[in-house]
Amino acid sequence: DRHALLDVTPKAVDTLNYTQWYPIVIFLNPDSKQGVKTMRNRLVPGSNRSSRKLYEQAVKLRKTCSHL
Repeated sequence: DRHALLDVTPKAVDTLNYTQWYPIVIFLNPDSKQGVKTMRNRLVPGSNRSSRKLYEQAVKLRKTCSHL
């Protein structure tokens, strides 16, 4: 068995569920801005995205899309 790894929006996950593809969703839940920075430096060392913005997006996703 093989699985594709995709970076998709919550709306796309809902669409995949609707079409009965049932994706496996992995959400890396950071506990703080520092946690985002540590995770990002370990996984994507050259990234220059703001830890604050990424953390705010994670909090928003956690609140609005926890059912996924």
